[in-house]
Amino acid sequence: MPHRKWIDNRCNSRMDGITREFYEDVDEFIQFASTQENFIILEGKLKCPYMKCKCLGFKSVNEVKRDICKYGFMKGYYYWTHHRKKVPVVTLLVV
Repeated sequence: MPHRKWIDNRCNSRMDGITREFYEDVDEFIQFASTQENFIILEGKLKCPYMKCKCLGFKSVNEVKRDICKYGFMKGYYYWTHHRKKVPVVTLLVV
């Protein structure tokens, strides 16, 4: 997923910190997830896409952001399906 390549590029080239792009895009993810119905129903709790949590439990926004920035997203979580994002339908043309 070219538009979500930032998910796999958390650390900068010197491996001594997190990229600015990652921080900014984590904020975009948090904003998106916070607009979903479950967030409102669960009084500000989100499923945590950190690789160990695997969206199984709910945490506060600050806890989710901390986990993602510290440890990264779970592998392959590009469509945010646990946060109500739909997977696009891909049709193949057979010639």
